[in-house]
Amino acid sequence: LAFAKYGYFRYHFNQYSMRGLWHVGLFFVFGWGFIFYLAKLKFGKVIDRANEKKKTVNDAIMKQKAIDFASEQENAKRVLAERALTS
Repeated sequence: LAFAKYGYFRYHFNQYSMRGLWHVGLFFVFGWGFIFYLAKLKFGKVIDRANEKKKTVNDAIMKQKAIDFASEQENAKRVLAERALTS
């Protein structure tokens, strides 16, 4: 008898029976879910802070790029105007 050999748990929830597979799956999903939930609780603030910093840096970069582009456009306009005058 399998009970005698392995005990109730290993017989009832062996990983090849449907019930066993179901419980293995539940444990996997909720186990990892719980672990990642705890990790998010622990590191969420850190990540949020990093994201905020990244956002401000990106905003600054985009602003600088816009300024550079505008000055380039002004320069190009000036050069073209000069060429139009000299030709």
